[in-house]
Amino acid sequence: MVYVYPTCPHCNKVLAFLDIVGHEHSTMVVNPITKAEIKWSETYKKVPIASVAESTLNGSDNIIMALFDKWTTHTNKIAKGASREDYDSWNKRVDEEIARPLFRATSTTWSDALKYTSYVREMSAYPMYIRFVHHMLGTFFTRVGSRKVAKRYGIVDPDGELLVAVQRYLDDFGVKQQQQQQQMFCG
Repeated sequence: MVYVYPTCPHCNKVLAFLDIVGHEHSTMVVNPITKAEIKWSETYKKVPIASVAESTLNGSDNIIMALFDKWTTHTNKIAKGASREDYDSWNKRVDEEIARPLFRATSTTWSDALKYTSYVREMSAYPMYIRFVHHMLGTFFTRVGSRKVAKRYGIVDPDGELLVAVQRYLDDFGVKQQQQQQQMFCG
């Protein structure tokens, strides 16, 4: 079970990793205001949290590295030749080059921020007035956070920076795929 906010970039990084390696998983959407779904976690009050077998893993980097280490030694879920350096490179790129401008690009205006936090309205476990309050509070805090991210990391054109980062990632990924295929067939 992975406890997440649907719009959390760190949560989505964990979910992407699990999808890439083909690991089945279930998710629990956490209420971002009350965090009632993770009240059982006494020391860690953020997401993502993953319950794996008998243990609990906190934070995207810890979750991914624990699973990466486990799967590189005990299963064939991780591609042969994948290394910690490959993961570190991917992790740095996702965190620094993609997540920051993505967050800013999805919440540049109040209208964008309302869309970004609209998933709260669909949390049917809560009364409508609670969902409305959470949606408005979430929108406010998203805008505040978006401005802080833009200022801290000097993001001027989030859409343009995101486009460049994704294109660079895809270009590098394509080169790496070609190199792996050449090694497989030629070396």
